[in-house]
Amino acid sequence: MMQMRNRDVAGWVCRSVFLLSLSMTSGCGVDFAYLLPAAVGQIELLQRSVPIEQAIDSGGLSDEQVTKLSLIQDVRLYARDVIGLNVADNYTTFYDSGGEPVAYNVSASRKDAFQPRLWTFPFVGTVPYLGYFDFVRAETKRSELAAQDLDVFMYQIDAYSGIGFFPNPILSPLLYRNALDLIDTVLHELLHSTIWRPADPSFNDSLTALFGRRRALALQAHNPPSA
Repeated sequence: MMQMRNRDVAGWVCRSVFLLSLSMTSGCGVDFAYLLPAAVGQIELLQRSVPIEQAIDSGGLSDEQVTKLSLIQDVRLYARDVIGLNVADNYTTFYDSGGEPVAYNVSASRKDAFQPRLWTFPFVGTVPYLGYFDFVRAETKRSELAAQDLDVFMYQIDAYSGIGFFPNPILSPLLYRNALDLIDTVLHELLHSTIWRPADPSFNDSLTALFGRRRALALQAHNPPSA
């Protein structure tokens, strides 16, 4: 499996700067103060991720963690060879957060209707949440939205999709999930990397929620994991 080399990281830096530059001129109203820390946080996460074999050979993981890393590799191959998903370099590296949260999502809705607050980004399109690698920034946004008389939900995330813009490492908090949830999550995010409608967040999340759980149940029933 491929390690993230210096030139790979440089490529993601260039791509992030390019996307940030486009956001400034696209008329989407994207906040540069939000995008820049997000890009820096993603770059740092990629830099600190190591190949799966290296993580296992380090001897710092429990037997359960090693078993779940192996399970994710099996699911990745199943997604590629049986389902035909675009797995690219996703889930070939591991990021150890040392027991700390990796990232947070903040979402909001009107209090009197199921009408989420939406944000629009170049290429990615419209999403009903904002992601943060820093707790203080996430909490500040939560307070800002609450001051607008919105219902706000802030929560930790242990997996997310780069939807083709960058590879997804396995984040160590993901390994706290049971086997079924682990399979579901990996398939869910890999489908995001394969099918993504920039202007249709409802379609994106509904499709992956249904697909991930149904395929996870089918895979577990066919070949029950030991974890």
